Amino acid sequence: MNLEEFAKQVLLSDRLEDKLFVPESFEDENKGHWLRAQTGSIRAPEQPGRPRELAFGSKKKGAEAFPREKDLHLDSERGKVLHFFANHELMALELMALALLKMVDSPPGFRMDIARTMLDEQRHMRLYMQRMHQLGVDFGSVPVSDYFWRNFRTMQTPMDYVCGLSLTLEQANLDFAHHYLNLFQKVDDPRSRDVMEQVYEDEIQHVKQGVKWFNRRRDPELSQWEAYTGGLHLPMTPSRGKGLGFNREGRLRAGLEPAFIDEMEILTEHRGRPRRVWVYNPMCEIEVGRGREDKTLPKPRREAVADLANLPMFLSNRADILYTTRPPGKSFLKDWKQRGLSLPEIVTTGDGKLDGKEFADRIVGGLRPWGWTPGMSALQKRISPQQTELEEGWPDLSWSYPQFAGLYAKHRILELRRRLRERFEMFPFGPEMVDGGLVTSIQEIDLWRERIGCELQLNTVLKDPFGTAGMGQLRLAPDRTLTAAEQGWIDKVLANHGQMLVEPWVLDVDDYSALLTVHRDGTSKCVVSTSRFFTDLRGQYMGTVLGGMTAGMDPDRRRDLEYETNGLSIRKLIPLAGKEAARLLAEQGYYGPAGLDMYTYRLPGAGKKRFLKPAGEINYRFTMGHVARRLEQFLAKGAHGIWMLLGSRHLSQRGIADFTAFGADLAQRFPPCFASDKGLVSGVLFTNEPDKARQMLGVTAVGPEAVNELIRDTGLNL
Repeated sequence: MNLEEFAKQVLLSDRLEDKLFVPESFEDENKGHWLRAQTGSIRAPEQPGRPRELAFGSKKKGAEAFPREKDLHLDSERGKVLHFFANHELMALELMALALLKMVDSPPGFRMDIARTMLDEQRHMRLYMQRMHQLGVDFGSVPVSDYFWRNFRTMQTPMDYVCGLSLTLEQANLDFAHHYLNLFQKVDDPRSRDVMEQVYEDEIQHVKQGVKWFNRRRDPELSQWEAYTGGLHLPMTPSRGKGLGFNREGRLRAGLEPAFIDEMEILTEHRGRPRRVWVYNPMCEIEVGRGREDKTLPKPRREAVADLANLPMFLSNRADILYTTRPPGKSFLKDWKQRGLSLPEIVTTGDGKLDGKEFADRIVGGLRPWGWTPGMSALQKRISPQQTELEEGWPDLSWSYPQFAGLYAKHRILELRRRLRERFEMFPFGPEMVDGGLVTSIQEIDLWRERIGCELQLNTVLKDPFGTAGMGQLRLAPDRTLTAAEQGWIDKVLANHGQMLVEPWVLDVDDYSALLTVHRDGTSKCVVSTSRFFTDLRGQYMGTVLGGMTAGMDPDRRRDLEYETNGLSIRKLIPLAGKEAARLLAEQGYYGPAGLDMYTYRLPGAGKKRFLKPAGEINYRFTMGHVARRLEQFLAKGAHGIWMLLGSRHLSQRGIADFTAFGADLAQRFPPCFASDKGLVSGVLFTNEPDKARQMLGVTAVGPEAVNELIRDTGLNL
């Protein structure tokens, strides 16, 4: 039978008998451009010919959900599963017929391979129809989808065909067929299992055939993965090439390269709403303070930012994208996926610039930075120009640096401290001088230093209004003469910002945080959770306790935390302070993630009594506490530990050459042990890759042995 006549019959006939007709042989002579003759161009019909009961749109959309696994003991539900697969076979058959009619000038061997595949698809349909009828389900009794027809009918070239059908539809069937043959075996249905096994073995050959033509036609300079992703056309994406479960063996048998299979395995791209793009920009306060995107950070600081650039993957989900200059390795991602992390898609910039060019041809749902700045607003406009207003309602994308500066400046914390003292006036916050104040001159600084030294016997700390991560601080003893460098730093900050914050540098601090998501109403619902964290002697973040605020805390400190004065303890007050902070932020026009840091402290001459500073600092952005909270989800019930960011100086203190050696030693001595629910019981997990780290390594440690090793030489007392 002539291939063109066969293809026309399969595509256009409204009788299943015609679609399932098997010619004795094929010939491909006298090829015409039938589609061009019919339509004036090589275009597909709006829909293929089908019996009325199988026509697209013949039944109410969404009227039939895919059967649930727990219901497969019922004949009718197994029959519906086979009905879905039979429709996919019919649609694949029609798309292959369309390819023959469109691609008349493609190689003869390519066309004959399609024809032979069509014979297999016909056989699969007969198997499905026969078995579903035995189970009491007739073909056409269940609504059918036209999704793949709508998205593949525009194919024009053999590369479109192999990327779309062979490496997407049929690759996904390697998962589906294998998954359901095992399920049918579990419910003691050997006949349905045998059908799926025959389909599975054929699908391996179909994918293998597609890989053959794909390798012949792809750019040899590109990997299989690069050529495949570049050969798909939106809205079709690689995620459609995965089914239920992940069948690595079938893909290897089909000739796909291990590197390609690795990419597919870790792929968790979402098929629904447009994806949000996450970016790690922890220097947002510094950018706002300087009034420009800072591209002159010292090399160690730039390397530290790069080391932690993948942290948003712990905050995002499979519906999102992580946009980064340094992609995490495949084995690292695979490990976290196996532990239950819902991985985002990873998009890497090739030239080290996060300028959004990678999204020129994509539709995304907007930006999700660590913290908003005018630079991030500009990136939002580039990657999603159609989106003029953010889902969270903040910020206005036209905001300038001064507008951000008016919100981010550290002196905003003074208003919150005042409110907390007024609202909880009976609570022992300690001397009001601890709250600090604003200074605009050297003379005012000298007065504060003198008062703090005389009344509290403490040193003074000066804070740049836009400092972050322990940067932008200067500690001074009350009676010490300023050095030239200190005088220069003060002059520079006052010249740039006109003021700075001054406070006592208190002793024996325990740090706590209220993690917030501020909504427009600023109500109490905005408090996410509370946590306990710790910093180094410079006030720079080091880590967070996992497993609860009091996990691992000694009895005396826990008693201080829970001791009530006038019915209110420090532990109860922290979330209340978070709610007050959320209301203040909403009044200021801020919506989104935030963190309120608070701490307890002791004063000279006050014995062991602990006081609570009304509020330490507000962060108008995501914080490390938000990441730590997500990491707690990977701990076994009742387990506790810490998540720490270890810097290169910690390696120097221990005489260790680099993070690669440090990570290998920890992994060997404290391998992760998991409970039956996959939760971590003991051992260590890394939140970035030791062999790539230059300045900073994130380590989750659970269990006393691992925790004690991690905090060794840090001076921490958990």
